[in-house]
Amino acid sequence: MVGAGAVFLELARLKRFRSAIISDSNEQLMNAWMIVQSNVDELVKELRRPQYRYERSVYLQFRAMNPADLSSVEAAARFIYLNKTCFNGLYRVNADGQFNVPFGRYTDPVICDEPNLRAVSAALAGVQIKCMDACRAMDCFIGVPRRGDVNAVYVDPPYIPVSKTASFTSYTESGFGLEDHSRLVNSMTALAKAGFRVVTSNSAAPAAVELLKDFDVDHIVGGRSVAGGANDRKSVRELVAFAGPRL
Repeated sequence: MVGAGAVFLELARLKRFRSAIISDSNEQLMNAWMIVQSNVDELVKELRRPQYRYERSVYLQFRAMNPADLSSVEAAARFIYLNKTCFNGLYRVNADGQFNVPFGRYTDPVICDEPNLRAVSAALAGVQIKCMDACRAMDCFIGVPRRGDVNAVYVDPPYIPVSKTASFTSYTESGFGLEDHSRLVNSMTALAKAGFRVVTSNSAAPAAVELLKDFDVDHIVGGRSVAGGANDRKSVRELVAFAGPRL
């Protein structure tokens, strides 16, 4: 469940691992990661084409496109363009898997951030990129010979909503509910028992606290930046949970 990959990218910058695997079930997201890794030159070239401009009418045209009708480079460029020009960089799809975030309000956003794309491409050198359910991804490690290596897994699921008005989980058409969170905790527990250090983050909602009651839990305070008005962007309580042998 790699999302923006902030944890991965920071660990890569600090050179904290010899090898890495990143995975998510969002096909468009993982296609973008794969193209940044393997074909960043063509991606930059595509994003520099004049049609990738910041205009509402252009945005709506790109949003209406079916990624299945595009090449993998074009689909990655569309994904990045929408992320740079939509409302607060939010990723959301409807039940049919169609991206439905409204147009964002910016002043001359940088759509093709070439230095950053190339830096991320370098960080991804040698990294395995997969597109699969998080539980399936974790299950792949069970029974794998460890050869004395230190192995750690970070899981970043859609947070359990803290209220009925904060119920966003629409990163894929199927959403991500409590049943999915329970399944995820079971897989993390199995991985920890197999000798992996497992780390996950979530909201401090009562359901999350209950699901992770057998983990070591730290409570932290995090900011929110997606709300429409600056005054609505408040700090909220979150938790970071750990299981398995300490590193």
